[in-house]
Amino acid sequence: MDPSTKLRLTRKWIIGWSVSSEVAAALLAVRNAAGELDALQRDHRAVTLASVAPGKLTAADAFARLDAARRLDRIVHHAWRSAAHLLGRGEQDDLSSV
Repeated sequence: MDPSTKLRLTRKWIIGWSVSSEVAAALLAVRNAAGELDALQRDHRAVTLASVAPGKLTAADAFARLDAARRLDRIVHHAWRSAAHLLGRGEQDDLSSV
């Protein structure tokens, strides 16, 4: 067993955290919202960039909007991951496994 896995297992055994069904449901809802926001961000990117060619947006405005959407996506993702780790659910609730 590699050292990082051993440390995770040791931490979980020492802390022994459990969450109520309400907290687990809330964490799942935040996880799903983070995934939906990620998908919306990709669609928003395509629409925003398509608005530059006909002159609806300047390139600078488009990039500012894309940066804001990307920052919001990262903030939501990190908030969800932080909550999952604080509740001892970090390894189980990774969006990359969805």
